Amino acid sequence: MLKDSAGAEVDLSPWQEAAILAGDPGFVVVGAEREVGQLACPCTLKLWEAEGPRTVILGNVTFPPVEQGGERE
Repeated sequence: MLKDSAGAEVDLSPWQEAAILAGDPGFVVVGAEREVGQLACPCTLKLWEAEGPRTVILGNVTFPPVEQGGERE
């Protein structure tokens, strides 16, 4: 779950194909589709096990700026 700095929940696009197994290293990659300036960061990302007690909360999450492309034909 991703919440912006105002506490609003943001729709996410997770890029993981599978869960990260306990004890294995892994990356967490998510995307959020918004118009430029609409995502109020820093955000908070909350991760939890599907069938377990562990939860991780990451604060001060930011996203790199996305360059706006030209018009498409």
